[in-house]
Amino acid sequence: MVELLWVVVLVAVLLLVAVKVVPIKRVIVYEYQKGLKYTKGRYAATLNAGQYWILSTFSSIVPVDIRPQFVTIQGQDVLSADGVTLKVSLAAEFQVADPNVAVSTRMLIFKTACT
Repeated sequence: MVELLWVVVLVAVLLLVAVKVVPIKRVIVYEYQKGLKYTKGRYAATLNAGQYWILSTFSSIVPVDIRPQFVTIQGQDVLSADGVTLKVSLAAEFQVADPNVAVSTRMLIFKTACT
C-alpha cells in the first residue's frame, strides 16, 4: 500500500514537472478575427473563432482583425488648372477578405520599405 502511494506521488510530481516544462499556450481567436497558424515559421492554416492549444516552441497563432475599418485623409489643398485652390478630403472603408494575403503583403511592404 505504501509503495502504491509513492508511485502515485511520483507520477503526480512528474506530471506537474512535464506541464511546467512543456510550453503549451492557450490562444483565443474572437468572432471578429481570423487566426493564422504558423508552424516552424511557415503558414499552416487559417483558424476560425475559438480556443486553441498550441506548443509555443513550434507553432504560433497571429490574430487578424477582419472587421470593416475606416480611413480618412484630412483635407489637402489642390491647385486646379485654372488657378483655383480646392480642398480635397478622402474617406475609405475596407475589410480584410483573405487574412493570409493581407499579412503576407504587409510584411512584404515592410521589408521593402526597410531596405
